[in-house]
Formats: sequence, structure tokens, C-alpha cells
Amino acid sequence: MRAFIAIEVERFPEMKELEGFLRTLDKTTVVRTEKLHLTMFFLGNISQLAAEEICRKLSQFEFHQTDLAISGVGAFPNELAANVLFLNVKENESLRSAYNIIREMPSIKVLLRQKNHFVPHITVARFKSPRNARPMIERFAGVSSVQPVSSIKLFKSTLTDKGPVYEEVCRSRTS
Repeated sequence: MRAFIAIEVERFPEMKELEGFLRTLDKTTVVRTEKLHLTMFFLGNISQLAAEEICRKLSQFEFHQTDLAISGVGAFPNELAANVLFLNVKENESLRSAYNIIREMPSIKVLLRQKNHFVPHITVARFKSPRNARPMIERFAGVSSVQPVSSIKLFKSTLTDKGPVYEEVCRSRTS
């Protein structure tokens, strides 16, 4: 199964305007708001056995409830030649600690193909060819939300003609 570990994010009022704007752009794939998430680790294709081991470890992990502070928009790899537009998420101690603990779990560590540098963000659009995102970053600089989160989840991602379908496989415990 194609899998990733992430924190689900709820749609918030300012997303409507941003999503509407992005849908007017050519050669842009907009992430549907019901699928928004902060990816901690993209694992790629994993076996059922690996998924079961990850679930066993995640169910033992106690995630301390925290708030995700979303503020403004950014772009990868840079704002002048962007392939991805994202919502900025302020890193906090709970996120950093959870990331570090999960990264060191043997069932996760073995699956990580490269050094994973954690940049907390929520992807909202992908551009089929690089574009100048600076006007979008400036226009949506005021987008913000604070959302309580209480668990980290393993998701199965099935690619379809209508976009990916995400299914929760398991989740961490909440403290």
C-alpha cells in the first residue's frame, strides 16, 4: 500500500477564498479541502506487514494534544519558480518531539529513503510547471487558523483518476 504518516487538518473559513482562487489557475491541481493534512513522513509503497508494525508502534505512542498555528502561504522549492503552494505551519515543541520520536522508530527508520528534513506545512496546490507564486503569497498572507490536533495517523493513499483517496489505517494515542 502507498502510505504516509500525517496530522489531519480541518477546513477553515479562509480556505474557501484561497481554494476558489487556485481553481481559476491553469495547470494547477488543488488539494481538496477535505483531504488537507500535514505530512510528517511519506513512506511510499509499504507491505501489509510493515503497516501492521507501524500501527503497533503508533498505537503505543502517546501524542500530546497541541495546536497547529497556520499562518500565511509559502512555496516549494521557492516563490519565483514554485511547484507547490502550501500553508505555513508554525513548528512547536509537540510537533518537533513527535517527529523526532517517530523518525527513530525502527519500523519507520528503515523505510525512510533519505534524510527527512521536517518543514511543517500543508500542501494546498501543485503546479504542473513552475510559476511565480509571489503574488499568491502576498495576496493570502493573512490566511490563518489555530487548530487543536490530538493524534498522528497512518494513511493509505490510493491514486485514482479523480485524485488520491486517503483512508485512515491507524492512529497514535492521545494524552
